[in-house]
Amino acid sequence: MAVKNTNAVVEEPLTPQPDPGAAESLAAPSGAPVPQEPVVDPFSREALRNPGSAQPTLGGTPELFEIDVRKPKDFEFVRTWPDVDSFSEILDPYVGFHGTPYILAPGLVREIPSLVSVVQLFPTITRQGLVYIWRIVERDRQGPQSSSAASQMEAALRARNEWISISWPASGARAYQITPAPYPLSEPEWPVKQTTYMDYIRLGYRGRLITSLDDPIIRSLINKLTGRE
Repeated sequence: MAVKNTNAVVEEPLTPQPDPGAAESLAAPSGAPVPQEPVVDPFSREALRNPGSAQPTLGGTPELFEIDVRKPKDFEFVRTWPDVDSFSEILDPYVGFHGTPYILAPGLVREIPSLVSVVQLFPTITRQGLVYIWRIVERDRQGPQSSSAASQMEAALRARNEWISISWPASGARAYQITPAPYPLSEPEWPVKQTTYMDYIRLGYRGRLITSLDDPIIRSLINKLTGRE
């Protein structure tokens, strides 16, 4: 008769252990490129002002390369960019120098507040398809908005929805006279390549964005106001 061996050793099943090499193989290889933060365009809405509302997509006239900054001529019928929210949010600070406006980066405003004018910018189109920026001062070094600028603001806001013209009255009043079109006119045809508000600001102020207090325009303006020139 066979005798059962009660001293036999029972082997326990082994628990799998993690392989250090496998973990290393899942890690990012050495020398792999580190993700970089996206570069913000200094002429973007995010860089110059707070993020705005959704923007319209329109089309019609050919692509633009550069546009003027001015107010409408007397009896020139115009329309303005129809995005109402943009107008209430884009209050870009400007520095005037020999009559030429320069956009000042918001971070510099608190450094030279006495030199800053606050404006609203209205992309504007004429009946002939000419596009420019209508610049209206809200506040400058002399104080709050003048009656002349206030009448321009009223006209620009009306021009979102209707063709209007402005003219300086012969009566000696200190505000522009606003005249609606005498008969119905077709809707404006905005350029096909410029589809956002900032597209027009970029064209109107190309080469005139100030991001440093060392900019020659700032230094010259300070010297002029302090009598050093």
